[in-house]
Amino acid sequence: MTLGRTSDRPRRQITWMNLFRRGGRPSENGLYEILFVGALAVFLISVCFKLFSLGVATFLIFSLGLILFRENIYLVNATLILTILYIADSTVTSFMVSNSEGVKRTIQFVIIASGLIGIFLYSFRMAPQAVTRLLLVIGTVSVAIFAISIFYHLSNGRYLIWKDLYDTKFVYSLLAFILFSLKDYFERKNVPFIAMMLVLFLLIGASGERKALLLFVVIAAVSTLTLRKKIIAAASLAAIACAIYVTGIDGGFIDKKMDATFAKHDELPSRYFFTVSNIGQQSDVIRSFVNENANRLFSENPIFGMGATGYQDWSRHRFGAGTDLAMGVHGEIHRVPVEGGLVGIFIALGYLAFAAFRTIGFAFFAGDGPRTSLQSAPFYLLLYVISFASFEATNTVMLVLIGLLGVVAARLPTPGMRDYLRSSRAKNMVRSRLRRPNKTQSYVDA
Repeated sequence: MTLGRTSDRPRRQITWMNLFRRGGRPSENGLYEILFVGALAVFLISVCFKLFSLGVATFLIFSLGLILFRENIYLVNATLILTILYIADSTVTSFMVSNSEGVKRTIQFVIIASGLIGIFLYSFRMAPQAVTRLLLVIGTVSVAIFAISIFYHLSNGRYLIWKDLYDTKFVYSLLAFILFSLKDYFERKNVPFIAMMLVLFLLIGASGERKALLLFVVIAAVSTLTLRKKIIAAASLAAIACAIYVTGIDGGFIDKKMDATFAKHDELPSRYFFTVSNIGQQSDVIRSFVNENANRLFSENPIFGMGATGYQDWSRHRFGAGTDLAMGVHGEIHRVPVEGGLVGIFIALGYLAFAAFRTIGFAFFAGDGPRTSLQSAPFYLLLYVISFASFEATNTVMLVLIGLLGVVAARLPTPGMRDYLRSSRAKNMVRSRLRRPNKTQSYVDA
């Protein structure tokens, strides 16, 4: 069965709204929708303030979808299966490290996987306007958390670099994703979107969260903004950054981050890292040390790797549990090989390929009308997850993000080759019309 599309229906502009209409019946359980959106908001709060028990409770609510919406189980597809396999390889394989770690991580896997499948099954019963409402609620909660973080740092005399309040920096990237996903909604409400962009850019820049700033710039570049607005926004953002750099009101922060970004530590001998004082506070230096060790250990365990949490266990035994060097690998591109081996790499690449194929196809090749911001939201989510997974250590938050991307991608219609060809033909027709001379106008001018 082809999800969300049948060949005998005329093509039309595909948005989240008519996607849900065609994918299943509108929700007959309004109470569960309120419970679902509320649980997702509470989960965000639990992530930012490290409330573990609260986060587990929210996923138990998501797991109710396995029972309430079990009639949609036949819609499970390869994308969702690869997503679950990815999470399993990142958790259950810790049995290779120790039985106690294996039991703990397996419980983690069961909770996350059951919640994700429950969300997937429920998505076919969501009301047409549920996605917009969901993003608005999450956006509102994110703004509140960001405001709390700013207030906390300012009240402690920290006017820049807002990263000390638990994991509240998580919402900085999330707000960039939500802002561009709801662009059309804000413009319909006559909200000055460019002004909102500039304010968020300033706040993210002041927070010192580089990956959030990078994600903001990348999403802005591929967003549904018109070329004219992109040029205005780019010029404004560049002017703001230059003004901050020239005036030095950031205390040299941009200078330090640029030096850290372009500094190369991979050619340094291992003994160098033992001579660096307070290395735990120098993330770029210590990550180079960890990645160097991870690459070497992968060559020693190429097939199945060391198992989930394997590198961190090795580093604790090697350097001592209380030292700065005893830490996990940051970034999935480095962690997957050392802890998952070639098997883990195969699963990760399959997951990424399926997720990218569906989200890119839905954003750029589905429908005949202009691309909408909500239609682009799954692609923005792909960029968000890649950004987050490229820099952070693997934890519950990352696994949930990876899982949510897989759920969203699995829920989208599969783009066929006909969609890509039709889109290419349409673009070629537009180009040929632009190149074709206007005979009437030429005659008048003559």
